[in-house]
Amino acid sequence: MISSCGGLDKEQLKGTWTAVELTEEGDSLKVNLDEITLNFKDKGYDFTSTLNYIEAGTYSLKKNLLMTVDSLNEGTIEKVVEITKLQNDSLFIRMNEGGKERILVMTKG
Repeated sequence: MISSCGGLDKEQLKGTWTAVELTEEGDSLKVNLDEITLNFKDKGYDFTSTLNYIEAGTYSLKKNLLMTVDSLNEGTIEKVVEITKLQNDSLFIRMNEGGKERILVMTKG
């Protein structure tokens, strides 16, 4: 297990992750969690979400921050989210969506 104050290891991120819970301001969002996936490879990532949203590109880690640059969609800027917990098969991501805190919990599949 990696604590939130330590650095993260790309090796632990590698693989395919699927959402098991998504909350906004503490309330569960009613979405099809099976559609939300993150796949990390050596140098890149791909992400799928609801409404057929797809992005892919490069990623980097800085302490417990995950920075992604989407190369599929034009005009995108670097996104930064916080990885609050990373264990063998659990990934907790904290992000901001329109000023509201969202927590995405994923498991490695």
